[in-house]
Amino acid sequence: MRLISHRGNLNGPNPECENHPNYIDYTLSLGYDVEVDLYFIGGSLFLGHDGPQYEITEEWLKARKDCLLVHCKNANALDYMVELDAPEYVPEFFWHENDQFALTSRMAVVVYPGRQIGPNSIVMKPELNNYTVGDCYAICSDYISKFKLCEYSSPEPLDSSAETSEQN
Repeated sequence: MRLISHRGNLNGPNPECENHPNYIDYTLSLGYDVEVDLYFIGGSLFLGHDGPQYEITEEWLKARKDCLLVHCKNANALDYMVELDAPEYVPEFFWHENDQFALTSRMAVVVYPGRQIGPNSIVMKPELNNYTVGDCYAICSDYISKFKLCEYSSPEPLDSSAETSEQN
């Protein structure tokens, strides 16, 4: 099963670091894949959730092609990814607005919280719905390290006391 960190997070949301290239690279160095948010504006590529924050290069994307799931955040980013030169150098990508399901460029189905999953599903944030995620292609979570420790079952509801005891 593919384990995908949501925006580089390992143990919960961290808005100050999410989508930062160094944060992404750290998470990749631990063996996880990472979902990133991509914008293409004015001829430049940017990572960022609510808007373009961190400028990156096409080479940065291509160097991580096997371990990124790129969420195209604007139509220009989607067009950019579709038009990249050779498919073997392009990371997996998708686009959605308010859809319950979205198809990726590699024919996986991105499934949003609370929706039915299947063997080709990338289950987004399964911790929100206490999924048992054994029969899917991948999971994408802000708590991806907890899924690895829990052998792919959603952890119990997360609270600050549980996180504190795990850190000790």
